[in-house]
Amino acid sequence: MICGDRQELAIEVERLDTPWNTIDPQDESVWGALAIWVAGQNLSEHRRHGTDRFRDDLHIPLLPLARWAAGARTALCFEERFPLGAGTSPHEELDRWSDGRPPNGISEDAWLDRRDAWWSEHFTGAATADVIAPSIGIVRNDDRALVSWRAARLPRPDRVFMRPVGADVVSWPVVARALDEFVAAVASWAPPAWQLVAGNAPAARALEYYTGLAEHEIARFGFLPEAMNDPALDPLAQVVRDLSHRTSIGPAHDSIVESVRSASLPAGHGWWDLRQRLVSAPGRSFEGDGYDGAQAARAVLGLDGQPIDDVDALLRSVDVEVSPESPAAGSDRMLVAGTASGRAITMILANPRTAKPWGRRFELARALGHLLLDQVRGEAIGAASGPQAVATRRRRAGAFAAEILLPTAAMEEASQGVLDGILEGERFAQLLVHFGVGASTAAFHLWNQHLLSSTEVRDDLIASV
Repeated sequence: MICGDRQELAIEVERLDTPWNTIDPQDESVWGALAIWVAGQNLSEHRRHGTDRFRDDLHIPLLPLARWAAGARTALCFEERFPLGAGTSPHEELDRWSDGRPPNGISEDAWLDRRDAWWSEHFTGAATADVIAPSIGIVRNDDRALVSWRAARLPRPDRVFMRPVGADVVSWPVVARALDEFVAAVASWAPPAWQLVAGNAPAARALEYYTGLAEHEIARFGFLPEAMNDPALDPLAQVVRDLSHRTSIGPAHDSIVESVRSASLPAGHGWWDLRQRLVSAPGRSFEGDGYDGAQAARAVLGLDGQPIDDVDALLRSVDVEVSPESPAAGSDRMLVAGTASGRAITMILANPRTAKPWGRRFELARALGHLLLDQVRGEAIGAASGPQAVATRRRRAGAFAAEILLPTAAMEEASQGVLDGILEGERFAQLLVHFGVGASTAAFHLWNQHLLSSTEVRDDLIASV
């Protein structure tokens, strides 16, 4: 049977007789032929040493993996933020955590305990010991799931996996369905006593997983009652999910809560109407989705390729209020919230980056990108900008901001359609001034649109200003 979808994530399993005679009728051994698929790739395909024959599946005991999938379900559903706010590979995040120092105020032992807890709930290696099958890491991001895998490097392995390392982005609903169907199948094959073990973890910890707050800190925020079972229904929980812990519980706390809660007040819905005109199927690239969304928004708003002189005015034109408050917040830069039945509001958080005119403009444009492109959870959209922000949203909204402030057509014109053409004379400096963007934004945008020949050229452009 196939649980899920091979083009997203699937667990293909066939029950086998145990490789020995069972004496105890309550024996927990449930064996099967298992193949795990991610984005059309069979991660279980392997070749045993000493033979040229390729095998499509692994013959392994199934109960450990099913127990893991059942017990980790709450964490998989709600713990969407990476602990270190890194990229899109759970395994790379685990490596960074293993090699990095603990944050200020956290002991090394406590930091390692957190890492081990996160590993045990997001990596199948917690069930398979990383030996008999590649370890698969799964972290949800809105309607996507970030999936990575690695086969263990053993001194004397008995098999070679055809796809030992990789990462991809797949549909979260398909991942959730595949895991649930797999657990149900194995539970139906298991002895009756195991039925008491299988099941989901209590949902009471959903807000802790989702926001990264401790239980005693949650009460300070006054989250909506429905957020206890599904935190994403509350735009405040979405914002806190993206903020660093220091900002969310620090001096800016009251301003953050008040600003987000004001999004429930009735007001104009220009941004919502614009959003409805931009709806399109997401692609595999977050940056591509952001660029496409910005180009569509420019077309609807009649901006063509011209610079946006006043970003505040642009937001007001689509009924997005810019808060007059700007509390200090360290490395966090901006928050935005909107509801389908209320209004939208964004607040810039004060730090060295947003003190620069180009930095503030970029964060306001990013806020609009979140409102127009982020997935609506219930009737809420909430996001923040900073190192802890969820990867899918951060990269998509960042690409939107870059494109709406500095359209690709303008970069092509400034480069005269030639690779590295922007390096000539004062073209790059003039582009920054004319469109009001920073050097990093422009250089990375040029690189992503294939107008620069190398990362070295890109970095030299940034350093030249």
